[in-house]
Amino acid sequence: GGQLLESLMLSGTYLSSEVSTLFLQLLFDFDFKKRFTRVFIRQYRQFMRTILRLHEHREIPTRMVDISVQLFSNSLLTVQMIREERLLHTLFRNVLLLVDEQAPLDARAGSEELREGAARALNCEHVIWTKRSYWPIANDLVNILSHRAVVEEFLGSVELVEEWLVVIRGFQGLDGHVRETSGHVEQESRHWTAPFFIELELVMEQLALIDSGLKDLFGAESQGEGEGGAGEELLTEAGAAAADAADAGAGRGG
Repeated sequence: GGQLLESLMLSGTYLSSEVSTLFLQLLFDFDFKKRFTRVFIRQYRQFMRTILRLHEHREIPTRMVDISVQLFSNSLLTVQMIREERLLHTLFRNVLLLVDEQAPLDARAGSEELREGAARALNCEHVIWTKRSYWPIANDLVNILSHRAVVEEFLGSVELVEEWLVVIRGFQGLDGHVRETSGHVEQESRHWTAPFFIELELVMEQLALIDSGLKDLFGAESQGEGEGGAGEELLTEAGAAAADAADAGAGRGG
């Protein structure tokens, strides 16, 4: 059954209206939904490759999101997929792979060099960013991090927070400006739009959700301070790193 589902998924990565409708109808069966979610995560990169290859067909990412929003609406299932199928790792890795696609790096470079190089090589005018091909990933991250249980799971993992910090480090401070003092600017460049949306959707929206999740968690714990103070234990090394990143992002946004 699993192999048949995987073959069906691979053959339907372009997500025609017929295939996407079939998937959505089958998701009403929860056992199928669990199996489908596992295969969907494993084939996530293939979906993104299809979107990049057919970026002019805007209906493809829309159909992908129509499906994924159903998969990740259940917080218990989402946390299970984070633990068992490395869901968040898959999404973070796919963001970095988009950078590799727009600026292929030296294959001889190590993983750390690749990540550092990715941050330096971002070309905001590349079609990947101007067409917002990253939108399905950003949308999935928003849906996933809207669950308080996911925020707690995320902040409890040093590995996940470090991976996320690598991603957002490469997408901050993209919209640099030089103040014009010598004369009036008659027509402003529109080049600011791609950096603005990249930073908004791949950094600030996630920061806002994590900040909101932390407030909810500590708010719930503050009602039972005499029962052990578990809220203080939540700020592990990973949680502290995320909080520092949120403060830095808020400072730049102001």
